[in-house]
Amino acid sequence: MSPEVQLATQLNLLVDDAERARQAGDLPGERRAYLEIAKLRPGYVEPHLALASLAEREHDEAGAERHLRSALRIAPDEERARFALVATLLRQKRVKEATLEFGAKGSVGAVAAQQAADDRDPARVALARRLRGAIHLASGRYEEAAREFDALVKRNPADPASRVGLAVVKATIGDPAGAEAELVVASRVDPKNAVVQYDLALVRLAQKRLEPALEAARSALKLDPRFAAAHNAAGAALLRLGKPEDAQREFTAALEIDPRYAAAMSNLGVAAHVRGEDSEARRRFEQAISFWPDAAALRFNLGLSLARLGQLELARDTFRRATELDPQSTDAARNLRWMEAALRRTARVADLPARDPSVSVGELHP
Repeated sequence: MSPEVQLATQLNLLVDDAERARQAGDLPGERRAYLEIAKLRPGYVEPHLALASLAEREHDEAGAERHLRSALRIAPDEERARFALVATLLRQKRVKEATLEFGAKGSVGAVAAQQAADDRDPARVALARRLRGAIHLASGRYEEAAREFDALVKRNPADPASRVGLAVVKATIGDPAGAEAELVVASRVDPKNAVVQYDLALVRLAQKRLEPALEAARSALKLDPRFAAAHNAAGAALLRLGKPEDAQREFTAALEIDPRYAAAMSNLGVAAHVRGEDSEARRRFEQAISFWPDAAALRFNLGLSLARLGQLELARDTFRRATELDPQSTDAARNLRWMEAALRRTARVADLPARDPSVSVGELHP
């Protein structure tokens, strides 16, 4: 048997292994097969795309990015890798890098600009326009984002991804009911989409519709049991329903999937705060801040724990930092003034005006 035939036989066997693993839901087995294919065919882009897809399914953004960049080193004009890389960077809030990738010569930005190509390849251009809408959204250009997604929905009302994008815009500008309406339609079109169910949970939480929010979060988890953010959303609903022990289990499950998930760490602190375990709450809030140092809500929560522990100067400094990170936070500003008064002995810490910690419900996925 010639080396070429031997290599082809090995590759075919590995492709079969990957497919069997996929059908069995064996992600590690599928990954091993594609890694072997990548070793045997170092100039072949397909295994890197498959590995990136696997990483995304496991919510491993760093892994997805690594494999997509490997694909682009092999084939710089590979459009599927470029599309996916832009989306991955946006999910990581790396908007400038996503914008540069989007506008790279010959890549998705150029595709989106070629409106004449709509009739020849509408799916390709629709994907590029969704990415352009997502970049507008991440950059705070909400009107431009709404125009992109609205145009796509009018062109294809059965496109769930564009409806999700439009829903995220509506939720961001303060219209959670409008966002929910878009997501309900998207869920009917694509009932097996865990992200749609997760986004439904968040917009229902925003409307304080806790039982429907919990139902949506659990629907997301049935579709994707390793969706850490959906565990966190379920926990947020349970916490607000007065079930801190059940909420704690959900937050712990989220951290078992993603040990760096700061929102779930903070929410464990909120659950401890509710139980009156101030030292444990402080530990959890400090742990969350180590991963998410620019989150004003986490500083606010830590300030509450420090105040209850009697560490007034540290509490004052923490509330001050929260106001620096979010000048619009009236609760942090009021507590800062109160702590300054408490240090002058003209106010009691027990009478803090804002005493409820902030629950980190998560972010919508466009």
